[in-house]
Amino acid sequence: MSFHPCFCSIVALPWPAPPPCRGVDHGRVGAQGDDEFGDPVHHCGRHDTYASSVVQSVELLLEPEAERGMVRVWEALLEAGLPSQARNTAPSNRPHVTLVAVPRLTADAESAVAAAVRGRRLPVDATWGAVTFFGRGPWVLVRVLDPGDGMRALQAAVAAACDVPGDSTSAPERWRPHVTLARRVGPADRDRVAELATDIARSDLHTGMPVVAAAVRRWDGSRRVEWTLEGQQSIR
Repeated sequence: MSFHPCFCSIVALPWPAPPPCRGVDHGRVGAQGDDEFGDPVHHCGRHDTYASSVVQSVELLLEPEAERGMVRVWEALLEAGLPSQARNTAPSNRPHVTLVAVPRLTADAESAVAAAVRGRRLPVDATWGAVTFFGRGPWVLVRVLDPGDGMRALQAAVAAACDVPGDSTSAPERWRPHVTLARRVGPADRDRVAELATDIARSDLHTGMPVVAAAVRRWDGSRRVEWTLEGQQSIR
């Protein structure tokens, strides 16, 4: 297989490092995790030396076909012995797009988020973008999305409900929607993970292909529970 450097690039972003985690259903306990890009993840209880604080987040879940496509990338990376999201075996670990990740939500903000999402027309659409890296190393491998107007409007409404500051990566003008494929990718693995993920993306969910998100869920990091705000989560 051949590597196409024009399709995969390194993006160094001065983003903060909030560590999230989540459960699978309302009331189910999740596993502690972290991510330097405000993207809630689990690590099955593993302690991370640079995890700092639990976050609150609002996320989009993909429709089944898109979710399966992202899981195929995870599994291919794992089978190749490379960094992969599939290494995280928490039951709630599934491809998602984070709309907003914040350190805390007040009761008023919680109500505002629910109101902003309630009755929102779903699904919301986007198109697949490139496979790329976030960070300065070790890197996070992601598949970015080019959001449609509905997805942008939903994210802006949730950000406003959370009173997200302008310098946050959850601010609408700085928000960069993506699905995480692998994290903590070191220099030795960088080219290989990019090559493999890029080849799958080109043959499976190619750039410009439509993708939709069919549900909005809420993760409460202080209680480690998750619940659906709007739409319906697909059964895995």
